[in-house]
Amino acid sequence: MPSQGFATTCQIWRDMLRFVVLVLTTISLLGASAAPTVLLGAFAGIETDVAGASVSLLQSDGSSRSLRVAADVSVRERAIGGQWRAIGLLDLKEGEPIAATVGPGGAVNAIDAEFTPVATRFVLVKNDYGVGTNGSVYKLIGAAARAGAKLTSGTYVYLRTDPQTKAAFDLVASSVPLTETGERARSVAVTLVARVPVNTPPNDIVYIATNAQSWTPNALRMSPLPGNKWTLTMTLLGGTQLEYKYTRGSWPSDERDAAGSEITNRTLVVGNDQDVQTIDDSIVRWADLPS
Repeated sequence: MPSQGFATTCQIWRDMLRFVVLVLTTISLLGASAAPTVLLGAFAGIETDVAGASVSLLQSDGSSRSLRVAADVSVRERAIGGQWRAIGLLDLKEGEPIAATVGPGGAVNAIDAEFTPVATRFVLVKNDYGVGTNGSVYKLIGAAARAGAKLTSGTYVYLRTDPQTKAAFDLVASSVPLTETGERARSVAVTLVARVPVNTPPNDIVYIATNAQSWTPNALRMSPLPGNKWTLTMTLLGGTQLEYKYTRGSWPSDERDAAGSEITNRTLVVGNDQDVQTIDDSIVRWADLPS
């Protein structure tokens, strides 16, 4: 009998040990599988008290939520598709879209802010809305609304906007065009060189028609060069996008493809990293002449 009691006691201890191991394993697995919570919304401000800092998050349903921030919170920011850069918590702008990661302790340990940069010119700015030359309408909020209240139509602006709503939470105004990095656009000497067909009448003049001159067929007169070439140099601002075609002064004598069919508009994008730019084109055929 004593041996049976000892065996029973050993079995009880073995069962208890298995139970403890099972509980610890379950806790470990649960802890390993638990994913951090990511909350999305617009940054609405910072609050501080004796316990530390909290951020206010405006959610998509219009409700506001206060989130305790960890002392070692990581905050970073980038333009969509760009490189992340570390910023301070106080660098966040009212209305800036953020993703707040809540750690196991319930405090926010990481904040990511992404935005879409926009460089445009306001053709109308009124009642916290701006209409750009790009055709888009931007709701101005926070600091952007305060800056926009002082603007007049025709002002060049650099905006940081919410990728989802297009709401602009940051605004930089300028009297000259800006790039999508917020820098002033530089003046670039753009030279176009066009090789014309050998049957181009020697007394005719070659012109450039562009969307910037309402497609007037003889808007920009070119100068002849040796070797059946014509050239024109224009001073354009970095970032300019221009559509154009070559003509001999009228649309019945514009450039065509080898079959005599109309071609799509040529496109020129002016760089902002150099002072000069050269474009070499070849004209295959004129509309009123055989190939």
